[in-house]
Amino acid sequence: MPADLPGYHFDPATNRYYKIQANHIAPSGSNYSRQAVNAAKVIKRTQHQKEAARRSKHASTVTRSKVSQTPLLSFDRRLGNLRTSARTYVREYYAASLSGADAFSRPVTMPRILGHEYAPSGLAEQFAVAEYSGSLLTAQTYRAAGERTLSLLLAFDRPPQQHQQNSTSSVVRDYHFYDTNDNHNNDSDDDDDDDNEAQQHPQSWPMTFGPEQPSTQGHLYSPHNRRILQSAPKIDCLKWIGPRLVCWTHETPQSPPQLAQDPTAILDPDMTQLDPELESEENYYANSYRFPQSDLILSHYSSASSSDPGSRAIGLDMVVKLRFQARILDLATPPTASPNISPNCLAIATSSGVSVMTDLEYAQHVTQTPVRGEQMKVAFKDPNVLMAGSRAGRLVLCDSRTNTQQTSSSTSTSSSSSSSALRIQHSSAISGIAPLPDGNRVLVNGLTDMKIYDLRFISAPTRNPPTTHTHRHNNKHHHYQPSKYNQRIYTPSNALITFNVDQTRRQNRYGLAFAYDPELDIVLSASTDNLHNHRVGLWSAASGQLLDRCPLNNRVFKEPVTCAEIVRLRDGPKSILLASAGKLEEWCVQGRGFECDQE
Repeated sequence: MPADLPGYHFDPATNRYYKIQANHIAPSGSNYSRQAVNAAKVIKRTQHQKEAARRSKHASTVTRSKVSQTPLLSFDRRLGNLRTSARTYVREYYAASLSGADAFSRPVTMPRILGHEYAPSGLAEQFAVAEYSGSLLTAQTYRAAGERTLSLLLAFDRPPQQHQQNSTSSVVRDYHFYDTNDNHNNDSDDDDDDDNEAQQHPQSWPMTFGPEQPSTQGHLYSPHNRRILQSAPKIDCLKWIGPRLVCWTHETPQSPPQLAQDPTAILDPDMTQLDPELESEENYYANSYRFPQSDLILSHYSSASSSDPGSRAIGLDMVVKLRFQARILDLATPPTASPNISPNCLAIATSSGVSVMTDLEYAQHVTQTPVRGEQMKVAFKDPNVLMAGSRAGRLVLCDSRTNTQQTSSSTSTSSSSSSSALRIQHSSAISGIAPLPDGNRVLVNGLTDMKIYDLRFISAPTRNPPTTHTHRHNNKHHHYQPSKYNQRIYTPSNALITFNVDQTRRQNRYGLAFAYDPELDIVLSASTDNLHNHRVGLWSAASGQLLDRCPLNNRVFKEPVTCAEIVRLRDGPKSILLASAGKLEEWCVQGRGFECDQE
């Protein structure tokens, strides 16, 4: 075994020692930087622990006798041989049968109307899927040779099964697309007509020209069904709100003259309504000053599957733009009885607190809740109680059932009379919240761990006693103020279930995917070591154990997975959609191509 020399890393492939370089000095992709060496040590240590646990389990397991397997006096339960439920078998079978492929039948390329100087950089990090129709909403950024960029909000409609083979009038598309991998000699006269029509109307949204070319490989979406809805800057949050309403947010610049007119704009999370017309891309990037400020856009959406086949009014309608003097970090809607029912409110987590918007389709009333401070995640426990999580690991519950004073969207936001309380203190920064179906348990995902809490048995977090600070020198020379060190540090709450998350499965930073499905009772969480090990794990919410036989757990992505959803898009089990490296992958059970074979 080679000796462990301080400051050097031994590579068994080359049988040599390499000096460990600092992260800011090592070249990009180096295997001998401090970060790369530490990541390799963590992976090796985790593999050694798993192997040791497996050997210890086999060595210590005693073969059970036939007496303990008889139903007499339930000896099997007394000895720990618990019966496996049917739901556990379904969960394990689902995880073991997953197979992944691209969600699109062909690469999503640039439109011809933009010119050949643009090159596509892939889809955005965020996407949203409508459960009732399967429509996909995402964005794509086109970059030119210089600094000019163009970001477009796209929609991909999934036609009904009965119209996939013989109906081309119910689904329309924008125009033909230029693909660098195709042979351009196969272009027909219809393509030229579509290009001429697109050049005559370059600013019409959405652009819908020509019939649809159906996909025949069983993929979820086809680029031929793509429609450009709106030009928008980089999207931070994207969400479907019911069957006809979509919402997205993006950060926007704010100049110092605007701050001079309202010095309390950063501290007071007021909201103002702007012109419905979106700002142009040139005006967006013209301002170099960046301050915490975000825009929230609400719009009605009509898909091809829900509109009249002969109608061309497909896309966005009634665009309403709201500006918040804080950065919007997360969006949440209350649960509804059916996906076809629109929720009555929208929770908005910002860098200055949590706001609630009601009357979404008409007046957009905004109310500021008592939850203040930076809140990274927000979710609804039930239609009346919302939960907010912060970087400090504090989970606050806010009850808004009392009478609140709502204001119109054209005036400033007023504070409500609802109550809030700190209920859970997580052991790490909160990056995901999901209420469980029973209404009493809450799943909290942190950057380093994941736990389930039962609100019936845990009390409110207690504050740790203040620690005394001793200084060897005279306090008057260092201007020591004891009050500055009395921080509010709470004792972590007792968890009902602690998930088995090893060091290689930790998220380690914000912006990674997290999803929970109550039907299968599984939890999906993405992880990264900020180097090469970008993975996705599936856990059982009943036991907190990683589903070992799942092929998705062994998949290593090129870049971190930034968004994930578990939705039913096919006639069968649910599909898992993952966004990574500008692509969208689908993981499902029964494979692809089966829908075209059904009668």
